[in-house]
Amino acid sequence: MGKRFTMYAISLPFHGHTQWKEGLVFLPEDLYAIIQSMIPQQGGGITPIHLLGYSIGGRLALAFFERYPAFVKAIYLAAPDGLHANPWYWFATQTALGNRLFQRTMHKPAWLIAVSKGLVKRKMLDASLGKFAEYYLGNEDVRMQLYQRWISFRKFVPHLNIIKKLLVIHQVKMHILFGKQDGIIRYQTGEKFQRGHEDSIRIILLETGHHLMHERYLPNWKDLLDG
Repeated sequence: MGKRFTMYAISLPFHGHTQWKEGLVFLPEDLYAIIQSMIPQQGGGITPIHLLGYSIGGRLALAFFERYPAFVKAIYLAAPDGLHANPWYWFATQTALGNRLFQRTMHKPAWLIAVSKGLVKRKMLDASLGKFAEYYLGNEDVRMQLYQRWISFRKFVPHLNIIKKLLVIHQVKMHILFGKQDGIIRYQTGEKFQRGHEDSIRIILLETGHHLMHERYLPNWKDLLDG
């Protein structure tokens, strides 16, 4: 795709080797400033870009578009977070009580791991979600990164009805890739979001789970970007 696109892949705060010294808060304005510093300027403002976001990056892309729709040509999402209002995520990141409980659990996660395993055993929780929880809760460094990421990105809250209106007003196309067997981000949330806006929102389903950033799906990514 190098003949059509120049890709800027940003390691966000608490990802990769990025050194973030602004505390546990990262705003859409911060992301805009970072992108503006990287992208060549055009006519006194940022050059319109294509946004691509995977998983939690999808939520950041949605919230960024809501704030800066004039700077976006098209949006490509893969298993995006943000299309479903998760009450537990809201409680953990948007309330003082939930934040304290979340922080304490990240230091002593044994009870949550036990609950997760019990729910999977009783088939009350998808097995892939159980593995997801076990991976993130079973390692102290990974747990603390999860806490830092969730808390620092708490201001990226997409308002879906506004986003759908902005897609029409600015004539921006949104393309979303889902795995049919994804137990973490379910494709049905995308179908619900798309309803009534099929001209603006395109959905592609793959016979796989959540891990869509794999070399074997390159043809699907090409199809997504060609769309």
